[in-house]
Amino acid sequence: MAINNNTNNKIEEDNIIFAVQGAKSFLKCKMDWVGIGKLHVSFVSHTGLENGCKQLGHIEAALPFDGEDGALALGKMILRGDLDKGRARSIKKAKETGAKYPEPVFTYNGGSEAKADRPVMWRQVSIAPGAKSDFVFQVTEAEGEKNVRGGYQKKVGAEVKRISVGVNSRKLLEYASKIEAYYQDYLANPERYAGYWEKNAQVPAPAATSALPTQVPVAVTAPAPVPAPAPVAVVYPDFGYTVYDSACSGMEMTYLPEKALEALQRKIKEMKTSGWSRRDNTDYDKAKNNILAGSRGFFVVNLYKGDESMQIYGDLLDKLLEELSLEIPLTFADGLCGIGWGIEYLIQSGFLEGDADEILVEVDQCVLYAINYEPISELGLDNGILGLGRYILMRLRPSWQRGDTYSSIELKENLIYLIDWMDRKLDGPGNDVNDLLDWLLELRVTGFYKTKVDKMINKITWKS
Repeated sequence: MAINNNTNNKIEEDNIIFAVQGAKSFLKCKMDWVGIGKLHVSFVSHTGLENGCKQLGHIEAALPFDGEDGALALGKMILRGDLDKGRARSIKKAKETGAKYPEPVFTYNGGSEAKADRPVMWRQVSIAPGAKSDFVFQVTEAEGEKNVRGGYQKKVGAEVKRISVGVNSRKLLEYASKIEAYYQDYLANPERYAGYWEKNAQVPAPAATSALPTQVPVAVTAPAPVPAPAPVAVVYPDFGYTVYDSACSGMEMTYLPEKALEALQRKIKEMKTSGWSRRDNTDYDKAKNNILAGSRGFFVVNLYKGDESMQIYGDLLDKLLEELSLEIPLTFADGLCGIGWGIEYLIQSGFLEGDADEILVEVDQCVLYAINYEPISELGLDNGILGLGRYILMRLRPSWQRGDTYSSIELKENLIYLIDWMDRKLDGPGNDVNDLLDWLLELRVTGFYKTKVDKMINKITWKS
């Protein structure tokens, strides 16, 4: 995320919100032109890794944030599945007409006025179906001219330069998940991006092969720095009991052991009305003794309905928040995901004060590590992949209403990869998908990754 500091290299690094590396080219989307309402789209061609990656050329283009063919609209098109649908139509049309290349599924035409050292320039940013990848992100540049509508078009006979970068659908979803979040962050916190304008307000005109947007050389006054807010005090209770179930239907918290036992009994009774019951008293007696003795840690009461099972969890948070150990398993049933889910729930419900992003940062990183390296073989909730999903969905609840934070942006990006991982696991044998279906239906309400979520719901429904 963009930050405002005095280190030019740090500013340059942090303004990049999306990047794609190809065999002999790469693309970077940057926020350093956001002050003039544009997303900076930088394309570079090079000789390839085996030849030292020596730069051959570059084109600096821009997409406006607003408009039906702008950067934000592109993100919405990706999330709705419009690009994937357009790709199928474009390939079909190319086959029917004998065209050498499929038509682009996204196109933006722009350019810049003439300057002392270069003529009017025309640039086009487009996304088209690829041959070796799902899509090709391409920029085209040539000497241009103004048309009757005040826009830019290629001058007849002008030499054309192109740089293309292959990109898959999954990578485009990363773009879609970031562009809206970063733009909203800019609107809410423009001072975070002021460092770019302190550095770039008076950008010298580059060579004619690559020109910045017309407006950039105009002096821009950076927003006045806003003093950083005082750190939020994190208040940890000395202890507290929490009781909740594996269906994530609710949680109760109390500071008295007698009340905690009543909450456990109430939860068991509530589940009994839905057909769930204990097979014996072993789990209950152990949980009861732990509660009344003030024993720290988790307790579990297993309930059954035929061949199905569910769990009621409880724990004593005796300064647990200050002493979370990463040696605890990552699982939802008795590990970090379950603890993290409970802490997030307590904060959202007002039982606990503090910044969840700060308290759960290490749990977040463990979850993201698991998503990237896929070490979990089970799909289920208690000890499987779905436990990660339950944790992330609870963490993201505030972002749907109040906007994104640094942490929620990262979690949303990885949620896409997690959903894809779940989808692959769905094709395996013997998976109990009822809990997954409930989770997908809850996620569907948010509209996040809707095309894939709908496909998975349909797949589960057909399996059933």
